[in-house]
Amino acid sequence: MTQLDATIVNVSLPDLVATLRAPFSSIQWVVSGYLLALALTLPLNGWLVSRIGGRTVYLWCFDAFTLTSGLCALAWSAPSMIAFRLLRHGGGLLAPMTQMTVARVAGRQMPRVASAMTAPVLLAPLLGPVVAGAIVSVASWRWIFLLNVPVGPAAFILAVLYVRSARRKGDDALIDLRLLRVPAFSVSAVIMFLTNGVSFAGQLLLPDWLIHACGASPERTGLFMAPSAFRR
Repeated sequence: MTQLDATIVNVSLPDLVATLRAPFSSIQWVVSGYLLALALTLPLNGWLVSRIGGRTVYLWCFDAFTLTSGLCALAWSAPSMIAFRLLRHGGGLLAPMTQMTVARVAGRQMPRVASAMTAPVLLAPLLGPVVAGAIVSVASWRWIFLLNVPVGPAAFILAVLYVRSARRKGDDALIDLRLLRVPAFSVSAVIMFLTNGVSFAGQLLLPDWLIHACGASPERTGLFMAPSAFRR
């Protein structure tokens, strides 16, 4: 859900500009604001788990993500859309919480399970622009956000039934800055920062250029953007 949502909106930005009657410089915060909130919430993962438990955090993430998806579909202006996207910061915790939960359950089968988990993570950026282009071609952009509404409750129910309670831990810092003293970790962090900056910048700018400068339809734009997922 979170990987798909990070790329599915890019193709619909021109439609948001026209429908919400706002300049592109404002509408681009629909994507930038979401990614910024996503990054800012990641350090809270360990802190929240230590205080209220992993299962509670995991279920709360699904609730927040599903509710704000519905609110985004009901947005009436650019500020309201940006605000609702910022509120979707709960999605930023879904990925690390999923990894933590699977790691605790998989045990020795972790390599096999991890390889299976990689598939949706890689497919989501590939399908995001294609799905968005198909939706915008035949329906309103609001359906892009409504996709998460039926998936969220289903995932929530499965989590309630099968995810065990996580243990609460003692008081720990949000981020262990001592990790930056490890050369391999610090260099990797810098490389990932630069790589993702270039990747997401292209995903934001290319759809607008293809639609406005080249006259491509949203559906064709989605197909043009799909190969960019293979860079991952």
